[in-house]
Amino acid sequence: MSPLTLESLNIRFFQWMHSGAGVNPFRDDLAIFFSEVGPYLLLLLFIIAWFFTDDKKKVVLIEATEASLLGLILN
Repeated sequence: MSPLTLESLNIRFFQWMHSGAGVNPFRDDLAIFFSEVGPYLLLLLFIIAWFFTDDKKKVVLIEATEASLLGLILN
């Protein structure tokens, strides 16, 4: 048995993540929908939350927006 390397762990994790692809068409379509529409839904949620929160929570909302934008840029 070979020792686990970072590369073999990466391959195992990749295979585990994608092992369910193609098995359930509804789940595949749902995943595609949220991957394409998810960022826009998050933006809409942030905009709606802006109008219904107090000032303390708006600071957290701004930080969450910055983190989301950084994640999208890095992705």
